[in-house]
Amino acid sequence: MLLQFSVENYSVFRDNQTFSMIVDSRFRKQNEHRAIRTEFSTVPYVHRQAAIFGENGAGKTSLVRAMSFLKRFVKQSFGESPNERIETHPFLYHADCITAPSRFEICFILNDTLFEYSIALSPDRIEEEGLVARPRSTGRARLWFSREYNQQTKSHDWYINSNQLKGERDRWKAQTRPNALFLSTAVRLNSKPLMDVYSWIVEEPVFLALSTRKYRRYTAKRLLQPLWKARILEYFKKLGIRLHDIEVKKSKLPEEFQHIIPDNESDSTEYQINFMRKNNLGQVIRIPIEEESNGTTALFDLAGPLLDSLEKGGTVVVDELNSNLHPLVFHAIVSLFGDDTQNTNNAQLILTRAFAKQVDSMT
Repeated sequence: MLLQFSVENYSVFRDNQTFSMIVDSRFRKQNEHRAIRTEFSTVPYVHRQAAIFGENGAGKTSLVRAMSFLKRFVKQSFGESPNERIETHPFLYHADCITAPSRFEICFILNDTLFEYSIALSPDRIEEEGLVARPRSTGRARLWFSREYNQQTKSHDWYINSNQLKGERDRWKAQTRPNALFLSTAVRLNSKPLMDVYSWIVEEPVFLALSTRKYRRYTAKRLLQPLWKARILEYFKKLGIRLHDIEVKKSKLPEEFQHIIPDNESDSTEYQINFMRKNNLGQVIRIPIEEESNGTTALFDLAGPLLDSLEKGGTVVVDELNSNLHPLVFHAIVSLFGDDTQNTNNAQLILTRAFAKQVDSMT
């Protein structure tokens, strides 16, 4: 589960900004039942849900992009060209920030251990990288590895904990390029101790956006499984949308349109989705999803990823969750993650929501 994320000198953020899911003592006294108990003495409770409110342009989406950047960079770092510069996106409105490193830190709990992973990047190299682990059994912080660029020697100063990182440490270190992460490199070279940490950062959190239909295929595929179909119909029922059934028909995309398939999507299957509703005579009628409201189609698109996260106990980040959604439907989605009967594996929901800036009327 996610504890907190910090970013500095990235996009609109000049100074260090921290987004935290950690429950403070004031909230805990009255809302303990709405939080996740961690069994860590330093971080006893964590929020299941959190919202980032602000005006348009206030930096909500930039925070989501910063989290997404860290996830993407960890995943792609090893495969970059040796001489490729890092796209750091520093804060551009202050001259000193353009040449300063961008910093990111993410804290999370995985396998009864609290991890803190941090990096500092410049266009030319990884300036700093480190991983600290605090096992629940002891609560003591253990530095697994660290590296820091030394301006005098023009190389990195290293520390690798031999007790925690078993394996070919010297090989992992030697193979780590200046512009690549040690975490990514070691995992690609079969470091088993670091695999779970790498996988969590790369696979969690899951970022969703209401402005895209790329999740529709995933939800449609899930609907073809009987157990999942029942779950999705129940999902709509809990959101207050009564459906008799949802019909999914598969067909092959015509050959003349094969070129529109994204490069990362080899499946040319096309999915026709119909909502089955009843008219005033009780007769079942077929309504193509394209004729449904924007809110209903968005709920369908999100159904697969949301239910997946609830089942696995994952962390979901949705940017602008209020877009095209009726307030009651918005409330229903949030309630799914606060419902003990639905959220049995401590999944987390983080959302951003804009509010209009109030403008004084002119007389």
